[in-house]
Amino acid sequence: MKKIDMHEISIVHDWGYGINYKYSVLCKINIITNEIQEVQSILNNRDRLQYVYATEFYRHILATESAVFFIDTCTNKLLIFDEDLHLVQELILQEKNENMNLIGMDSTSVFVYGVSSGIVFEVNIKSKQIKKYKIPEKYEGKINSMEIKIIDHSIWVPGYIGNIVIEIDVISGNIYEHEIDICKGDICLCEKDEKNFWLCTQYELIVWDKKSNKIKQIWELPYEIAHNDLKMPFYYSSIENESLWLFPLRVDFILRMKLQEKIIEIYKVQIDKKISKREKIFSYLSSCKNRKTIYGMNGNMQNVSINVENGEIQYEKYLIEDGLYEQMKKQFYMYNNCLDERMFTISELLDDTYKMNSKKEQIDIGKKIHRCT
Repeated sequence: MKKIDMHEISIVHDWGYGINYKYSVLCKINIITNEIQEVQSILNNRDRLQYVYATEFYRHILATESAVFFIDTCTNKLLIFDEDLHLVQELILQEKNENMNLIGMDSTSVFVYGVSSGIVFEVNIKSKQIKKYKIPEKYEGKINSMEIKIIDHSIWVPGYIGNIVIEIDVISGNIYEHEIDICKGDICLCEKDEKNFWLCTQYELIVWDKKSNKIKQIWELPYEIAHNDLKMPFYYSSIENESLWLFPLRVDFILRMKLQEKIIEIYKVQIDKKISKREKIFSYLSSCKNRKTIYGMNGNMQNVSINVENGEIQYEKYLIEDGLYEQMKKQFYMYNNCLDERMFTISELLDDTYKMNSKKEQIDIGKKIHRCT
């Protein structure tokens, strides 16, 4: 068995559906054993760089019990696979290609955000009918795309637009700009428990009651966040196991607010000190409620899991059978992709060339190697 990483993952019960950008494949994973059962190429027969660093702020995969939704980095299509990763349908969302972010789902639809256009696409899962909602133009380019949420039949849009959080009612189509008084900084995160909204700025964590439009409680954030020199200190939040988890940028820790005790805790996620500040990020997040675990990747491109009960952090590797691994690599190299030097070593390419050509495959590996600057 070989070991590979998942650069994004979406989990349904005991199954994970992940993306490995090094070899450009979707994988179906048994989360209990961490073994990969199926792989499906997403190369689409065209040259392009592996795009692992594009996953920092956008989600490209979202799985349900019966379907897997996938969005490429710069595209106008939503691809739909079945649970065994057979391509079922391609839906054209618009004419122009742009960076897309899979926001989430409600009971009937999947939602996609076009980062450049500021359009939220609602795709009905059964009928495949597409509706479009436009973010007000004055806020374009200031939205925290990763944190757009589907809450109570509305699309909630935070960003770096002062003390405002945007609500788009998907039933009426109405757009509301909620202005939160006595609020320091920009509302960059928005999450909701059973009763209240939790809003987060660069400096404080706020409990907000939408009905009365009143702030119930405010906490100052830890010194490491409030005195960070970044305008965008956070990029994602999630409520799991009666805790609100806040994921900052460019630092090596995660914040946890225990909702019952109202206590903020800090969890360290080890990151190599040699890597640049830009890459110190805990990217992609998916939760497995059966195992009470959040999955992600640290700045070293290591798969990490966090136990939401005790905060314990573990490093994960996903196992793939040797024959399936070789088949995956062969399919990748046959497309003669541009190869990203952050993912491949020369010795690895030479070794793969020798192994494959000794079987008379005659695959020209490494014809184009891209130097990353």
